Amino acid sequence: MRNNRLVKSTASLLLAVTVSFSSVMVASATETTSTNAAKTPQYAQSHYPSEAEIEAYLNDPQYKKYGRTREDVEAYLKANAEEDAATTTTMEAGLYSSWSTDLFSDGYWMNRSGVWSLSIMPRRALLWDTDRGWGQVYDRFHTSRHWTYYSAWADASMRKQFNCHAQYGMLKTPYNLEPSRSDVSPITCN
Repeated sequence: MRNNRLVKSTASLLLAVTVSFSSVMVASATETTSTNAAKTPQYAQSHYPSEAEIEAYLNDPQYKKYGRTREDVEAYLKANAEEDAATTTTMEAGLYSSWSTDLFSDGYWMNRSGVWSLSIMPRRALLWDTDRGWGQVYDRFHTSRHWTYYSAWADASMRKQFNCHAQYGMLKTPYNLEPSRSDVSPITCN
């Protein structure tokens, strides 16, 4: 009987802590969304940049890689959020693979509202080695039918999109590269 009460008491305490923690997490998520620099609803990415992270990207003293203005970063995040919100995503059976490298944790083809897109998830190490990162992406995916169908411009377009996303570092992940794009927007990178 005593053990039964102890189990019930422990379970009640655990439930109270879980509910309390969940409330904190919901409040924290709401706060993060409302302070997001782009002032947009949450969107499908693995990381939402804080104000401090955006400042760090803009003022990177060692690499001088993120020389864009705050307005550029906000436009990039907002444009990508709006595009992602209006997109229906499906994956073709057999296109998802377990591809990963020291610079990418994942990479696969997906169909976003009728447009084939290569979705790649960069690791932080990519920020210091983008040329080698592009080589890894190209070597793994350039023979795909989704890439080769647009052979007249796909190599150059995919490289431009990759470089555009990489210059923003980890502010918006994953990077979605679309071989069908013959022209690349400097704001959305697609």
